[in-house]
Parts: sequence; structure tokens; C-alpha cells
Amino acid sequence: MPKSVCPISKTIQKFSSQPAIITGKNVLTYRALEERTQTAQDFLKRSGIKKNSRVAITSPASVDYIVALVALWRLGAVACPLNTRLPAELLKDQCEKLKCQVRLTDLSFGRTIPTKQEKAPKIFLDQPATILFTSGSSREPKPAVHSFANHYYNALGSNENISVRAGDRWLLSLPLYHVSGLGILFRTLISGGAIAIPAPNEDLAQALRKYKITHCSVVPTQLQRLLAQNTKPPQALKVLLVGGGSIPELLIENALDKGWPVYITYGLTEMGSQVATSTAADLRSKELNSAKILKFRSVKTASDGEILVKGKILFLGYLQHNKPKLPLIKGWFKTGDFGLAVSKKRLKVFGRKDNMFISGGENIQPEEIEKYLRRFEFVKEAVVVPRKDKEFGFRPVAFMRINGNFFLKTAQIKESLQHSLPKYKIPVQFYPWTWEYSTGESLKLDRRLLSQVVNQAK
Repeated sequence: MPKSVCPISKTIQKFSSQPAIITGKNVLTYRALEERTQTAQDFLKRSGIKKNSRVAITSPASVDYIVALVALWRLGAVACPLNTRLPAELLKDQCEKLKCQVRLTDLSFGRTIPTKQEKAPKIFLDQPATILFTSGSSREPKPAVHSFANHYYNALGSNENISVRAGDRWLLSLPLYHVSGLGILFRTLISGGAIAIPAPNEDLAQALRKYKITHCSVVPTQLQRLLAQNTKPPQALKVLLVGGGSIPELLIENALDKGWPVYITYGLTEMGSQVATSTAADLRSKELNSAKILKFRSVKTASDGEILVKGKILFLGYLQHNKPKLPLIKGWFKTGDFGLAVSKKRLKVFGRKDNMFISGGENIQPEEIEKYLRRFEFVKEAVVVPRKDKEFGFRPVAFMRINGNFFLKTAQIKESLQHSLPKYKIPVQFYPWTWEYSTGESLKLDRRLLSQVVNQAK
């Protein structure tokens, strides 16, 4: 049986005259992308990169970054995009941990097409394609190994739910060293759409209009900042995909009321990005409690409520002793999230299993408390973490970003929560929250940092 081959080269050929990558300076067609890829591929091959070579990439998002990725996959190499915001010493340690043979920092491959034109090499679906570190917002980052099939089928399932076509433009609003950023690349690359690369620190609202964006992915913090500008949704925008952690219902309701085409999604690095995503019908009915389980994914919940997943998009495993090791329980991967799979078609997500703690013998899920806190219109953000307590073991405390007088507002919150939550779930202390408590470029909340702050305070 021959190995399955990804038809990505045929896709590039089919849409040769269509825009593939858009920047502030120019538009690169699929034909030009093919030419640039051949140049990079020739350069990398002459540099000694071959099948199964691991290549670290530490560079800002650019046209050449995407070119490098496609060229590496055609050579059968494994791309290891690393977080450029990390300290130099930590980047060095990650390269050594992954045993990367080469580290690319300068992606200038030249512009001369090789004199000997060769047919584009086949990209096999089962070949290892990437090694990505998990976000590490609640635990130590782990190197996750993905095959090309993991990314490819994740994109196919996503595109079946949210259409991407030639002429559409998806903004690269998330970094390529995260699975969510790579998901944007794959969704556009297999559909003939274009990926738009904004300038560093370019304002999101301005970028949506400047590049005539039709699709955009954001985390809740980015959506909050977007709505704070009181700008209207651009006419071209068809999809605003929101994911990456706990999503405040009031935030989504506010966005929908203002006309933003919001789709919510649940996913994880180990599943190549999206697992369940809302539909166009959900958008019309403003359904916020569940999302559709996408094609090529299987989902169920364990007896304790933990979400279990498997399917074509499940990663090859965590890199251990230089080989991927996939931790499965009877064929299923434990996500570490609590939820409910409804009729194998819809998924409700309640929160992280490792966020839960026990206070006086009672289980406390922080996301439940956060949900009530965010219902107050003046609460812009809320995070609940455990604080050590001699009598109860742990007690809940909350970090909040509030409009208005913090002391007066928290007093009002305490009084109101008595009608919604049992006493043991009401935070015993409230702290002001700032953007410094997010994890860098991903803008995810760093619960470990918040726990350290509150438990180290005297």
C-alpha cells in the first residue's frame, strides 16, 4: 500500500494566479510562492537539511517564514517553530532538547530560482511535520510532535464547517509557533485563500480594514481590546473565530450585539488546533453553550467528566528520549478539561481539570466562579485561583480588571454573589488584575503566575 500523499502541490498549482500571502508592501501569488519555495528548498538542501532533519525557526512572522515551512516539509524535514519572545538561553535549551540540527534565524534564501527545475516533491501525510511546545499556561510546556496529516485533517474539518475559498483573506493574528497560528496557514493553503501578515504591533482593528480581512482568529483578550475601541465590524469580515481558554459569555454577547460575526472554538495543541467550533446557525441563534464536534475528531467524556479525544488530528506524542510517546487510555487522549459530549455531535466545555481545587472538602472549579464575575458589566476580566488556607486547605481569591472604583465595585460583587453561589465559592479576597499577568504574545492568562503572586504575598 503506497503512503497517502497530501495534494498540497496540486492546490498551489490550481490557484497559481490567486493571492497566497499579503503584506503591507505586496501581494504574493501562489505561483510566486511556488518559485520562492523552490529557491528555499534548493538552499536548505545544499545546507545539509534532509528527511527527518529537525530545524528550529526563531524569526518573526514573514513571507519567508511561510516559504521556509513549505520548503522544509517538501524535504521531509521537521519544522520546530520557537517562541521568539523567550530569553536567548531558554531558546538554546529548547533547541538542545529537541536535538535540532539547524536553527534558522535569517530566512533570506535569495530570489534566484534554481536553474534546474524539478517537479515539486510529494508531501506524505504520515511524515512528522512539526514539533511545537504546548502553551504551558497551567503546566510545564511539552514538545508535541505532529504529522502533516494532523494539521491537514484539522484544516479540512475546519474548512468544512467554516468555508475558506479563493479570494478570502485570513489575518495571521496569532504566532506561527502556536498551533493556532499554523492552523491559519493550513486552512488558507489548502483552500486557495490568502494569509495576510500584519506588521509587528499593528493595530488589529486597522489591520482588519487595511487588508480587507474576511477571516480572523483571536483570543478573548484581543476581542476585549477590539471592542474597547468601539469600532464597527468591517464589511468584508465574515468570521471572527474566538478561542484559547475560558471565553466570557458576556464578552461574546457584547460582540454579537455589535454585529461581530463571532464563532467560538475549543481546541488544544495535541489535537492540531480546533476540536469543536460553533456553526453559522449558532451565530444566527447566538448559541453560546456548546459547539459542533468537527469532522475527523471523536470526542467523549469520562466518568469524572474529563473530555477524551482521538482521531486523525491527534498528535504523534510528546517527545521523550528523542521519540514521540503518545499517552493513551484505551485508545483515548485525556485533555485535562471538563466537559460534556452531547450525542457525539456537540461539546460543552466547563474548564480545566487541573484548575480545580478543594476547599473544606468541596470541589471548586474556578471557571464557574469566573462566569458569574464576568456577568457584571463593569468587570472586564476575572481570574480565580486558590490561596492556601490553614483551616480549609485552599480558599478562592479573584483577580479582576474593573471599570470604576475597585473597592466599591468589589463590595457590590460580594453582596450580589450571595444570591448565585454558595458561600464557600465566593472569593475571600479580590485583587486588581493587569495585562502583565498574561503569557506574552498569546495573551493567555497565566494562572500559575497568579497563584504564585497570591501565595507568596505576606
